[in-house]
Amino acid sequence: MIFNVTEVSGQQFAVVATPPQTFNVSSLPAPVFSVTETTPVIFNVSEVPTAAFIVQVSQAPVFNVTSTTGIQFGVTVSPPPQFNVVVDPNNPEFNIVLSVGIPGVGVPPGGTTGQVLAKTSNTDYDTEWVSGGGGGAYTGQSPTTVTVGGLAAGSAILSETYTQIFQTMLVPYVAPSFSSFSISGEPTSVEVGTTISGTQSFIFGFNQSGNVNANTLSIIDVTDSVVLGSNLPLTSPQSLSIGTIFSNSPTSHSWKGTAVNSQSTLFSSSYFTMNWLWRIYYGLNTNQTLAAADIQGLNNNNLASSVNGNYSFGAGSYKYFCWPDSFGSPSAGNGFKDTSNNLPMAMATSADNIAYNNVQNGWYYAIVSVTNVNAVTTNYRVYRTQNVLSSAYVIAVS
Repeated sequence: MIFNVTEVSGQQFAVVATPPQTFNVSSLPAPVFSVTETTPVIFNVSEVPTAAFIVQVSQAPVFNVTSTTGIQFGVTVSPPPQFNVVVDPNNPEFNIVLSVGIPGVGVPPGGTTGQVLAKTSNTDYDTEWVSGGGGGAYTGQSPTTVTVGGLAAGSAILSETYTQIFQTMLVPYVAPSFSSFSISGEPTSVEVGTTISGTQSFIFGFNQSGNVNANTLSIIDVTDSVVLGSNLPLTSPQSLSIGTIFSNSPTSHSWKGTAVNSQSTLFSSSYFTMNWLWRIYYGLNTNQTLAAADIQGLNNNNLASSVNGNYSFGAGSYKYFCWPDSFGSPSAGNGFKDTSNNLPMAMATSADNIAYNNVQNGWYYAIVSVTNVNAVTTNYRVYRTQNVLSSAYVIAVS
């Protein structure tokens, strides 16, 4: 049977035909093909020989299906459909050859480029979109019993794709860390009485910066428990006000940075710590005792938190050591030692000069008040060799 229809006003067609038929439709405007039913229906179509549908229209045809109780269309095509399209401006022809099987649930919505449809359970039609190229999901024993590369023992791998498993083994996640953190231009040691204040530039860097979440940087005054800035960009430097920090005695002050990695874990930098220290002085002088100006005029000085160490002196004169009284005395016996022979140095006592009338651990010393460059005053101990020494020495203090 052949149906040839030509119309100019648009029609609605309802057709039931057996055996396979040929439908030739020429329509302007577009024809409407409608199926109306009142009971649930499943359409199973088997065509032998192949059905041919030839449609000639000037606008796209519209196929409307109306159902009051629900309708299910399931199409299984085997072998894969073959679409042969030859476009002629005056006579487009579409020949579709396919074998239609049992009905089934259609492809779920969603998905992105490169994803594939995968089973999520043994239930029919229970599928979801997953990243393609995974080689299927792992269904063997889980968790792992040994560590392989980056895949730790005890890891749950059931239902993970093989790509995910191999990636964890061969290219494990590397957590980021701070490679540096400091305040630009500020030393780690300053003399007691130094003030730092105002806006400071915090400079920092990251290892594995690609694994740090954007705008998660915080800079914290650890000593005062104050967050100086939060939700900051990851670009260095960041300029922030630190207030005013001052100390007239030995102390320390610390800052740190924190950020969040791409696995939502907070991590921190090492502390940048500034230490407020007293200055110690040592060197040569021919005077039997020293005043404050003489102490500060000795040819060697450095900021320190203790007196332990080796001290080098040139030839001639008395060898002098001057440090804050709070540092205390060297140990008894070899507290001052000649490194060339490991014997104790002979140091001045009150018998040599009345100024050296203080003693601790067997070592005599004078007390002199010294005011530093920051106008902070403290008492200094003055130790001197007993004699003028013509040779150069390296003296160990402990």
